[in-house]
Amino acid sequence: MTRKEKAFEKRKELEGKLDDLAKAIITDPIKLQEFAKNWRKGFHTYSFINYLMIHLQKPGASLCAGYNQWEKKHKRKVKKGEKALWVYAPMIVKNKKDYLVGQDKSGNDIIETREESELIGFRVVPVFDVSQTEGKEIDMGNNMSKFNGCKTNIQELFTKFDEYDCQYYNSQADGCTNGEYIKVAKRKNKAQEIASFFHELAHVMLGHCEKNGTEVGKELSRQRAELEAEATAFLICECIGIEHKEASAHYIGHWKGNTDTLEKSTYRVLSVAEKILKRIAKEA
Repeated sequence: MTRKEKAFEKRKELEGKLDDLAKAIITDPIKLQEFAKNWRKGFHTYSFINYLMIHLQKPGASLCAGYNQWEKKHKRKVKKGEKALWVYAPMIVKNKKDYLVGQDKSGNDIIETREESELIGFRVVPVFDVSQTEGKEIDMGNNMSKFNGCKTNIQELFTKFDEYDCQYYNSQADGCTNGEYIKVAKRKNKAQEIASFFHELAHVMLGHCEKNGTEVGKELSRQRAELEAEATAFLICECIGIEHKEASAHYIGHWKGNTDTLEKSTYRVLSVAEKILKRIAKEA
């Protein structure tokens, strides 16, 4: 069996198990908290899905890299007989495209050729956990300190997502949105303001809002939309070090009774949470 064929077989094997693992994590608040905790400890350089792939193959893994990266960057060698872990890697191709940028004095078109990168899919590639290597000591400290004990305030978030009209308002409800604006009620508990902002932002980015002012799209039930938004907010808060007690009490505590509903949202929640986290801290 060639290396390409081996990778293809491994991908098929893992993807069947990955779906079950992802659903189990997203529908269990304790597992979701643990997932977020471990991801921010060092796996933030990997996507949520790749972290799940690693966890599926080696639950105790703590820091992973490719064979050459361990050797060239970290001066460590993979131990003999160690079994590789497999993760997704993007397949990028470069294409040349012509663009009309203007006209010369004679009225002739000026064409500029640019080289652009295009994502055409994903393949699986082998990596190894630090425990599978030996050599130079490596710093295993948390290199995501900006997320731990998060100092982000609501005004900074308003600025980072300024494509929406973000503002405070006075209301008993913690927040609201129609897809064009996001309103957050003032609270003494500033962490609650941030959690509310993430909840409303999740509604927008998950596609729950229609431009006519209807908060939830016609094809999605109100219950599922609220579960998706709160699950997303809960995951983001856990990743940046904010304890979102209200989510746990009002929504997550009832997830076990809505497992089937939330299972359908697994990858939507993970994807949107990750997009928001990357906007908050691009270095993540």
